[in-house]
This record gives sequence, structure tokens and C-alpha cells, in this order.
Amino acid sequence: MKILHKLNNSAAICTNSSSDSIIVIGKGITFGKKEGDEIDKSRIDKIYTNADQKITKLIEQIPDEYFEMATIIIRYAERKLEQPLADDAYFVISDHIEGIMYRYKHSISMPFGFMQEAELFYRKEFQVAEWILDYLDAALNVELPDDEIGFLTIDVVNLIGNNNGMNELKQIMEVVKEVEGEVNAAFPNLDKKSFSYKRFRTHLQYYAYRFVSNQEYHDQNIKFDFDQEYITNTKQLIKNINNKLKEKYGHSMDKLEQKYLLLHLQRLIYSDN
Repeated sequence: MKILHKLNNSAAICTNSSSDSIIVIGKGITFGKKEGDEIDKSRIDKIYTNADQKITKLIEQIPDEYFEMATIIIRYAERKLEQPLADDAYFVISDHIEGIMYRYKHSISMPFGFMQEAELFYRKEFQVAEWILDYLDAALNVELPDDEIGFLTIDVVNLIGNNNGMNELKQIMEVVKEVEGEVNAAFPNLDKKSFSYKRFRTHLQYYAYRFVSNQEYHDQNIKFDFDQEYITNTKQLIKNINNKLKEKYGHSMDKLEQKYLLLHLQRLIYSDN
């Protein structure tokens, strides 16, 4: 496999055994090489069989340093997540690094408002994002803000096939806000700083995740013990929540989710009292 055109130190247009033009990518794969030299196939991470001008131009526009960092990051992420990232990962990650450094150099703050939720629902991707930030700090000799972990998490989520990562997080938080608002309207004296309330809110977050991603709670064996007065007092609350969810999202809580909400709410009310 010979180099036809060197794009940067980690990418080149080459010819394969059928004399077709392809793009090969790998960390430092073309360093010290020139046109006509052979490529070490064992160092190839990615091959684009269609060496079109669009991909070539994208690669040439990316600073060499950032592109090489992207190859290292992608190799780590794929190993950690045990699955390949999307074909455009090199461009997405490189572009993100460039954006991060632009914000850093110009002291531009960009808060990420869903850090807790990102870590809760995308745990593996969040851990990869934490590693990426540590790597960039060391490689670029900077101290980047932790908010970038959130944005990097969304990148990783999108690159493994969920192209709606940020919108999904926003919708989860909207559902939490809707349900929490109805609960607080029905029970205005709840202590929002208590451990019980935080535990209740965590349940809401998990419920909202299942609601948004259309997942069902499958544990049918848990026994629910509610007294009749409690059921009567919360009947209108459940109705209000279902009406609001149905109006905004087209579906409401199933019966099992309603029981779980009542169970966690009962624990919260009794513990606060």
C-alpha cells in the first residue's frame, strides 16, 4: 500500500491492491514518509474506501496536532466502550478539540447544564469524556473546565449511534420538571434539601429516562402497600401528571410506573413528617 498524497502525519491517500484510491488513518502513520513510500498496515485504524474530495478537504483543514489527538482519543474510546465509533468521529472529535481550545484561549465560558444527568444516564460515555479531558489537559498543557466533560459525553453518545444525545437529556429534564412541579404543587411543604427528597428526585430522573427512551419497568414482583387515604389524596396528582405528559409528549405513565411514583412519594412524605 503506497502513499499517493500525504494529508498530514496521521492520514494519507493511498492505493490498495486493486489500484483504487483510499484514505488511511492511524496515529503518526505517515510521519517521516513521502509520496511513493509504503504504509505500515498494522498501524492503520481507519480506511475510507472512497477517497473523495470532501473527506480529503476536511482532513487537510484540521490542524495536524488536533487530528493526531483525535486518533488517540478514538482508539481509547473504542477500546473502552467495546464498539466502533461512527465514520465521522475523526472530524467530530478534531473539531471539538479546536472549539475547546478557541474557547480556552479567548476565555469563553460555556456551561453544561446537565452534568449530573449525563453522568447518571451515560456512565461509560461520561467516563470516556473524563479521560479525554485529562488527556487534553496533559497533551496541551492547559486546565480545561469540567463543563467540557458534559459536551464531550454528548459527542461520544452521538458517535456510538444515539444521534439525539443532547435533545434526549433536555427532554429528560423537562419530564422531571413537569412531574416535580405537580408533586410540589400537591405537597408544597416538602423539604427539598432533605436526603429523602434527593432520593425521590433521583427516582424521577430514572423514570424520565425510561419515559423518554420508551423503556418499561419490568419488575412485576414488588408488592405495593398503600393505605386508602393515601391513594385518595394522590389520585388527582397522578391524573394531573398523566394529563400533562399526554398533552406534551403523546403518552402518559403506565400503571406500574404510577405505583412506583406513589411508592417513592409515600416514602418521601412519611420521612419528612
